[in-house]
Amino acid sequence: MPEAFSDRRVLVVGMGGLGCPVALALAAAGVGTLGIVDDDCVELTNLHRQVLFDESMLGVPKVDAAAPSLEKFGVRVERHRTRFVPERAVAIAMSYDLLVDAADNFPTKFLVADVARKLGVPVVHGSAERWSGFAFAVGKGGGPCYRCVFEDVPIGPGAGPARNCNDTGVVGAALGVIGAVQADLALRMLAGDALADGTLFQFDGLRGRGRTSRRAAQKACPLCSDDQVAIERARYLVTN
Repeated sequence: MPEAFSDRRVLVVGMGGLGCPVALALAAAGVGTLGIVDDDCVELTNLHRQVLFDESMLGVPKVDAAAPSLEKFGVRVERHRTRFVPERAVAIAMSYDLLVDAADNFPTKFLVADVARKLGVPVVHGSAERWSGFAFAVGKGGGPCYRCVFEDVPIGPGAGPARNCNDTGVVGAALGVIGAVQADLALRMLAGDALADGTLFQFDGLRGRGRTSRRAAQKACPLCSDDQVAIERARYLVTN
């Protein structure tokens, strides 16, 4: 196992189409401990995009199905067979050096962002649907953070139902690209690369294009703003 990351601890939230390639790349890179969080079991419809699983694992909890393949790289795997929900998210995440958001729904993604800020650890977000996706790296102090880009969970009369890849479909290769970039950003941040903070990578699989940019903190963001009202809202978000 490579020594550079052997003492580092990374938590991957979600062991689906993003979590599988992210965890695989981090294990191969020599991260010492991987925590994996998921409460689902392997289904037949998962197999085209969730690369750690095969037909022999149908019905097996995803964290249990994934762990043996990851452990072949010498990584210690900590299995969290549960949802990442407010009442236990901080307790799960508090012993890790970096969080990876590989969830497939908005509420969990915002929760990961809030928990990372509360604990003062970096986080790498990712998402994909159809042919496109993005990866976004956030430093331990935020500024910018996930809420700077997406503000909040879509709610209200005009919001419509929150979509995920089960609703819209997703190409497995697009998930592989985003997962690989998430792993790259995570490793850069673990290595102390400050330039990774605020990096947003956007991928258009139909055109075969990727674009990297840097995002700035938003004044009204409840996690990153210096505005006192926003700061008070941030305190509410991470304690409720």
